[in-house]
Amino acid sequence: MNNKFAARLRLRTTAEFKQLFRRANKISTSFCGIYYSVNDLSYPRLGIVVAKKSIKRAVERNYFKRIVRESFRLLIPSLQSIDIVILAYQTAVKAGEQELRKCLNVHLKKLLKESSGKG
Repeated sequence: MNNKFAARLRLRTTAEFKQLFRRANKISTSFCGIYYSVNDLSYPRLGIVVAKKSIKRAVERNYFKRIVRESFRLLIPSLQSIDIVILAYQTAVKAGEQELRKCLNVHLKKLLKESSGKG
Protein backbone atom coordinates (compact mmCIF):
# COMPACT_ATOMS: atom_id res chain seq x y z
CA MET A 1 0.00 0.00 0.00
CA ASN A 2 1.36 3.38 -1.00
CA ASN A 3 1.16 5.85 1.90
CA LYS A 4 2.37 8.87 -0.04
CA PHE A 5 0.09 11.84 -0.63
CA ALA A 6 0.77 12.54 -4.31
CA ALA A 7 1.22 16.10 -5.54
CA ARG A 8 -1.56 15.72 -8.09
CA LEU A 9 -4.01 15.15 -5.19
CA ARG A 10 -3.32 18.61 -3.76
CA LEU A 11 -4.70 22.03 -4.50
CA ARG A 12 -1.54 24.11 -4.64
CA THR A 13 -1.95 27.43 -6.40
CA THR A 14 -3.87 30.51 -5.33
CA ALA A 15 -5.86 30.30 -8.56
CA GLU A 16 -7.00 26.74 -7.74
CA PHE A 17 -8.15 27.82 -4.27
CA LYS A 18 -9.93 30.93 -5.61
CA GLN A 19 -11.73 28.91 -8.27
CA LEU A 20 -12.94 26.43 -5.67
CA PHE A 21 -14.12 29.10 -3.21
CA ARG A 22 -16.02 30.86 -6.02
CA ARG A 23 -18.21 27.86 -6.79
CA ALA A 24 -18.01 25.80 -3.60
CA ASN A 25 -20.65 24.30 -1.36
CA LYS A 26 -19.91 24.29 2.36
CA ILE A 27 -20.35 21.94 5.29
CA SER A 28 -19.57 23.35 8.74
CA THR A 29 -18.33 21.20 11.58
CA SER A 30 -17.38 22.17 15.10
CA PHE A 31 -13.67 22.05 14.17
CA CYS A 32 -13.50 23.11 10.52
CA GLY A 33 -15.28 24.32 7.42
CA ILE A 34 -15.34 21.95 4.46
CA TYR A 35 -15.66 23.54 1.03
CA TYR A 36 -16.17 21.29 -1.96
CA SER A 37 -16.89 21.43 -5.66
CA VAL A 38 -16.84 19.04 -8.58
CA ASN A 39 -13.70 19.27 -10.74
CA ASP A 40 -13.00 18.34 -14.37
CA LEU A 41 -10.34 15.78 -13.45
CA SER A 42 -10.71 12.05 -12.88
CA TYR A 43 -9.44 12.21 -9.29
CA PRO A 44 -10.10 14.17 -6.07
CA ARG A 45 -7.87 16.95 -4.76
CA LEU A 46 -7.43 18.37 -1.26
CA GLY A 47 -6.43 21.79 0.02
CA ILE A 48 -5.88 22.62 3.69
CA VAL A 49 -6.05 26.14 5.13
CA VAL A 50 -4.79 26.59 8.68
CA ALA A 51 -4.28 30.23 9.63
CA LYS A 52 -1.86 31.21 12.38
CA LYS A 53 -4.73 33.25 13.78
CA SER A 54 -6.79 30.08 14.22
CA ILE A 55 -4.10 27.69 15.44
CA LYS A 56 -1.14 29.55 16.92
CA ARG A 57 1.53 26.88 17.32
CA ALA A 58 3.17 25.32 14.25
CA VAL A 59 3.18 21.90 15.89
CA GLU A 60 -0.60 22.04 16.28
CA ARG A 61 -1.11 23.32 12.70
CA ASN A 62 1.02 20.48 11.31
CA TYR A 63 -0.79 17.95 13.49
CA PHE A 64 -4.17 19.13 12.18
CA LYS A 65 -2.95 18.92 8.58
CA ARG A 66 -1.57 15.41 9.13
CA ILE A 67 -4.91 14.16 10.45
CA VAL A 68 -6.83 15.80 7.59
CA ARG A 69 -4.51 14.31 4.94
CA GLU A 70 -4.78 10.85 6.47
CA SER A 71 -8.60 11.01 6.61
CA PHE A 72 -8.70 12.17 2.99
CA ARG A 73 -6.20 9.54 1.84
CA LEU A 74 -8.31 6.74 3.29
CA LEU A 75 -11.37 7.97 1.37
CA ILE A 76 -9.65 8.55 -1.99
CA PRO A 77 -10.91 5.29 -3.54
CA SER A 78 -14.54 6.31 -2.93
CA LEU A 79 -14.18 9.97 -3.96
CA GLN A 80 -14.71 10.90 -7.61
CA SER A 81 -13.82 14.16 -9.32
CA ILE A 82 -14.10 16.56 -6.42
CA ASP A 83 -12.00 19.36 -4.95
CA ILE A 84 -12.10 19.77 -1.18
CA VAL A 85 -10.70 22.53 1.03
CA ILE A 86 -10.60 22.10 4.80
CA LEU A 87 -10.46 25.38 6.75
CA ALA A 88 -9.42 24.96 10.41
CA TYR A 89 -11.28 26.72 13.22
CA GLN A 90 -9.79 27.67 16.60
CA THR A 91 -11.76 24.87 18.26
CA ALA A 92 -9.65 22.28 16.41
CA VAL A 93 -6.82 22.85 18.90
CA LYS A 94 -8.96 21.63 21.79
CA ALA A 95 -10.09 18.48 19.99
CA GLY A 96 -8.41 15.20 20.70
CA GLU A 97 -7.07 13.10 17.86
CA GLN A 98 -9.92 10.57 17.94
CA GLU A 99 -12.57 13.28 18.14
CA LEU A 100 -11.06 15.16 15.20
CA ARG A 101 -10.70 12.00 13.07
CA LYS A 102 -14.27 10.93 13.81
CA CYS A 103 -15.64 14.38 12.93
CA LEU A 104 -13.69 14.51 9.67
CA ASN A 105 -14.69 10.99 8.65
CA VAL A 106 -18.38 11.60 9.35
CA HIS A 107 -18.42 14.85 7.40
CA LEU A 108 -16.29 13.63 4.50
CA LYS A 109 -18.64 10.66 4.12
CA LYS A 110 -21.59 13.07 4.27
CA LEU A 111 -19.91 15.11 1.53
CA LEU A 112 -19.46 11.93 -0.49
CA LYS A 113 -23.19 11.24 -0.32
CA GLU A 114 -24.09 14.85 -1.20
CA SER A 115 -21.70 15.04 -4.15
CA SER A 116 -22.73 11.67 -5.58
CA GLY A 117 -26.39 12.69 -5.32
CA LYS A 118 -25.74 15.81 -7.41
CA GLY A 119 -23.79 14.04 -10.15
